[in-house]
Amino acid sequence: MPSNLIANLNEKQLEAVTTTEGPVLILAGAGSGKTRVITIRTAYLIAEKNVRPHNILAVTFTNKAADEMRERIFKLLTNVKISSNPLISTFHSFCARILRREIEELHEGYTKDFAIYDSDDSLRLIKSIMKQVNIDEKTLSAKFVQSIISGAKNRGVSVADHLLEYVKTDKLNLILRIVDAYQNHLRKANALDFDDLLLKTVQLFKNNDLVRARYNELFKYIMVDEYQDTNPLQFALIRQLTEKHQNICVVGDDNQSIYAFRYADIRNILDFEKHFPSAKIIKLEQNYRSTQTILEIAEEVIKHNQERKEKTLWTLNPKGDKALYFNARDEEDEARFVASRIKEILGENPGETIAVLYRTNAQSRLFEEALRRENIKYRIVGALSFYQRAEIKDITSYLKLILNPLDDISLERVINNPPRGIGDKTLEEIRQVANANSVSLWEAILLITEEKIPISSKSKKTLETLRNFRKLIESLKIKAKELKTSENPVSDLLITILRETGYEKMLIDSADPQNEARLENLNELINAAFSYDDREDGLREFIDHAALTSTSDNFDELEKVTLMTVHSAKGLEFSTVFLVGMEEGIFPHIRSASSDKLIEEERRLCYVAITRAKKHLYVTHARQRRHFRETYANEPSTFLKEMPASLLEDISEINSWLSTIQSQKDDTYNRRVNVQTYDSLDAILEFFKQKKSSLVFQDDKTNSETKQDFANSRHQTINLPANSQLESNPTANQFFPGDYVIHKKYGKGLVLRREGTGDATKLTINFPGYGQKKIIVKYADLKKA
Repeated sequence: MPSNLIANLNEKQLEAVTTTEGPVLILAGAGSGKTRVITIRTAYLIAEKNVRPHNILAVTFTNKAADEMRERIFKLLTNVKISSNPLISTFHSFCARILRREIEELHEGYTKDFAIYDSDDSLRLIKSIMKQVNIDEKTLSAKFVQSIISGAKNRGVSVADHLLEYVKTDKLNLILRIVDAYQNHLRKANALDFDDLLLKTVQLFKNNDLVRARYNELFKYIMVDEYQDTNPLQFALIRQLTEKHQNICVVGDDNQSIYAFRYADIRNILDFEKHFPSAKIIKLEQNYRSTQTILEIAEEVIKHNQERKEKTLWTLNPKGDKALYFNARDEEDEARFVASRIKEILGENPGETIAVLYRTNAQSRLFEEALRRENIKYRIVGALSFYQRAEIKDITSYLKLILNPLDDISLERVINNPPRGIGDKTLEEIRQVANANSVSLWEAILLITEEKIPISSKSKKTLETLRNFRKLIESLKIKAKELKTSENPVSDLLITILRETGYEKMLIDSADPQNEARLENLNELINAAFSYDDREDGLREFIDHAALTSTSDNFDELEKVTLMTVHSAKGLEFSTVFLVGMEEGIFPHIRSASSDKLIEEERRLCYVAITRAKKHLYVTHARQRRHFRETYANEPSTFLKEMPASLLEDISEINSWLSTIQSQKDDTYNRRVNVQTYDSLDAILEFFKQKKSSLVFQDDKTNSETKQDFANSRHQTINLPANSQLESNPTANQFFPGDYVIHKKYGKGLVLRREGTGDATKLTINFPGYGQKKIIVKYADLKKA
């Protein structure tokens, strides 16, 4: 069996699989077969090293990755008799599992039946609190408060410390007030938010030596996938679990660390040897996905990063074609080109998988429209995931409430859904009763319906409506207990909820054309629940699964054309990739240009984009784009300039940036343009053609002749009115569109536009990292670059 396991591994993969003792860092380059290595390593531990499966823990970030890993491992162990299973889990599911057993050891009042609030539940709670304390969302965004809470928890620090270090705001006290109420509500509702799952587990292990020791003894071999994406809290958890047995194997690629905005810390992987001094480093550098050309382009880009571990990908795949480069006139021309080329590709090979990758979601619109015009089917990754859809959240909220009536967020969602005459006024009075008596909303309803506490709107109709709601929930609780011994306890309960609450009837009776899709989604929810019917605690596991499932788990590979951000593309691969919008301010994003650290993150993101391609890579950018109805010249991306020109084939329909630099004979100039400067002469020419500026372009001239005219004339005096005051300020006559200048504050920039004369001369200058600035020359102290 072991020989079969390792038969087809390359030398470094074999070393990674068979090095089982002590700390191991597997630096797995893009497409190097890391998932295969992790799964075979797990099977090898069991089949060859006789490790008991339940002593193995493998942790990853998505349910999809965990499911895939689990399936592969069990397939490898088909002929091996095992008495238990290794634990393959996401970080959050692992922590939920621990807390279901141990949370009472925290002594914070939580019980093992705690509810899990997902992001939507958390946001609803914050909005509810803000409404109670009369804080207008125009003054303070609930989503902003939510991000503050999440950021603090993931960093393992207090909200106050997080705010002082990371966020500039004058609303510190207001936020702290909301956060305090938020945490109090979670405790009273016996609920944890998504980030609490990690935080409370780390706190549990930190404060309880016996519990920590027990899990150290249980998990003798630990593996962590995508280690470069771990945040401070996840890192702390790993350290706690490896105190006794340091058989920790982490797999990752520092070149693909792209989640700093989620507080992922690249230092975790870069400093692994400092944290585990006896660590062995194994590099997986053979790529099985891409052509050698694609790998060389990616390597040329990423090598400009300082914060990285040295490794060079190589492949036995064919060298492959050059990357195809297209310099579009504008963003519409770029989208038209991409759609038309995709149509050609699918016409020749209908089975080809194609991705259009962009830096931000805002870029998708034009590509969607262009693909629709070509009648090309596509899908966008990033839409609402299945478990985030309203109808799914509604029904799972009923499930949550049945298991935990103290869950106020779920109660608020379902109390008048379907509409049953319990309006906002009644709900607000229930809240007041709950707050006044320090009880949950459900307990407040019990007090009101038993007439122990009066409410101002108490009428026979209101009381009857609340009593009917109470009877409904209590009857569903009874039904859930009765169904526990049935053949299909979870799926039958879902069907019961749909019918007895009137939710199904509401959708059927409504004329809304979207309700057919909603009913189909609810049918799929029942299908999902069916797989939990044979589990001992199936209902609880199903609810946890719904709360823990993320957007990235719902990628559907059926559509051949996919539109997505580069972040969404992580972990995927496509035959052909279109990397679009490769311009300064777009990719790298304008926000990132203020620091080397952020630029390096953007460069890693570009590396991820390039290495998604298996056979063909297209790189596109536009000379000009509209921004607030104005058209501006755009510089090619720094990352585009870092790609070797010799590996790019220019298929532009205009005289492009690439053709300009490739035509230069001076190698020194080539290096200067390619790496150090921001060259966009063609963009400037096109910009002024569009704006019909004072520079005259004659239609019968070729682009190259026009460029030469521009080069020859841009330092000469432009014809000015007779009353020009230019002579009174000689400095103003030094700078023209196309010039590079140095500014004391903003550094090096490219002159895009010139307005006015004499002392009133103004320049519009694009400064990478700062954007476009309009500057009066007289007061700017500009110098030629």
